[in-house]
Amino acid sequence: MFLGNYLGTILYCIVPLITVFTFKFHISELCSYNRSMGRAIVQRQDEIRALQAEWTYLNSPRRLKKLALEVLGMRPTELNQMVDGHAIKS
Repeated sequence: MFLGNYLGTILYCIVPLITVFTFKFHISELCSYNRSMGRAIVQRQDEIRALQAEWTYLNSPRRLKKLALEVLGMRPTELNQMVDGHAIKS
């Protein structure tokens, strides 16, 4: 009889300890995962900012105008290149 009560008391104390340890372990894993995801988010945000800066540079009107003149040989439209819409035969 005494052994049964003693064993019950031990189990009554050990089971909550194991449960708490298990929760603590899982929470520790989740915190580690959360930190790694936070670092990954910051890294992606830095990459996005770099890509936005590059996109802004590549699409700057001054740069595109220079490329149009140098690479494509495009020139600004002159007045004699324009025609009145009514003069076009359909």
